[in-house]
Amino acid sequence: MMEDSSYESFELLDIPHVSTHGDEEPESSELITPESPIFTTKPMSSPVLASETFALVVKMNIVRILLSLAAHYNWQLLQYDVKNAFLHGDLDEEIYMNITPGFVGNTGNKVCKLKKALYGLKQSLRTWFRRFAKVMKESVYKQSQGDHTLFIKHSTVERVTAILVYVDDIIVTGK
Repeated sequence: MMEDSSYESFELLDIPHVSTHGDEEPESSELITPESPIFTTKPMSSPVLASETFALVVKMNIVRILLSLAAHYNWQLLQYDVKNAFLHGDLDEEIYMNITPGFVGNTGNKVCKLKKALYGLKQSLRTWFRRFAKVMKESVYKQSQGDHTLFIKHSTVERVTAILVYVDDIIVTGK
């Protein structure tokens, strides 16, 4: 979405941006400079700032336990990689960036307002995982209190499914 804006009304985020053009080599990628920044507006009382990072780490003992259970009960292990995972996250704050080079049209004093998280934004992983956890809970999975990356669903007494998430990689096992 493009909006008219004055740069003075936004706070500058120091986020690298890589852009390549089809006729250029990957080495010709460029970093955003102060002339082509990404901005955010955020309330000063916000508990999670756009400049904060979020690292979701799977506890190794949970991985070992899950693999041991799968081996003991002869459960199948499935591994998935979520394509473009960070693009599925919804942003809580308003983030703006300059229109990328190569955009055709009259941009004037316009900037792009991001609706979805992008690779390179520090909050991308947090927004992706929050959306993933919401979908899992809506699907009657319970999030482990010992490791928030583990989701478990008991269908019946003898039917259980465990899902373990690491960034955009998912392991599924169960009976």
